[in-house]
Amino acid sequence: MLQMVSRLLPEVPLVLFTAVATHLVMSFGQTLMHSKLGHHPMGGRLFLNHINFHHTYYSKDHLVSRTYLGEEGNNTPFFFVPVFLVGGCAYFLLPLNLFVVLVIACVASFYAHVFFDNTSTPRKVAVMRKARSVFAIESLN
Repeated sequence: MLQMVSRLLPEVPLVLFTAVATHLVMSFGQTLMHSKLGHHPMGGRLFLNHINFHHTYYSKDHLVSRTYLGEEGNNTPFFFVPVFLVGGCAYFLLPLNLFVVLVIACVASFYAHVFFDNTSTPRKVAVMRKARSVFAIESLN
C-alpha cells in the first residue's frame, strides 16, 4: 500500500496542473470565441446567431430578460468543434491517464459554465428588478 502511494504521489501535481490548465484554456477559448467571433462578421453563423438572439434580448438598456429564453439561439454547438479538435490532438500527445483527466476537466468546466449560466438567470432577473426599483426611488428624491 505504501509503495503504491509513493508511486502515485509524484503524479498528483501533474494531474492537478492538467485539470486546472484545461479549465483555464476552456474558459479562455470560450471568451475568445465570444469576443472575436460572436461580435465580428468573420464569425459567420456564430456572429449572426449571437447578434440576432443574444443582443436582441440582452442589450445596453436591459441586461436580462424577464423570462428564461431556453435553448433559442444556443451557440453551444459552435464551441464543440474546437474542443473535439484539441481533444483529438491531445489523445495522440498525452499519456492515457492525463488524457482522461483532460476529458473529465473539459466536461466539468463546460457543465459548470452551463449550470451557473442557467441557474443565475432567475437571480439576475431578481437583482435587476431590485436595482431598477432602487434607482427609480432614488431618482424621485
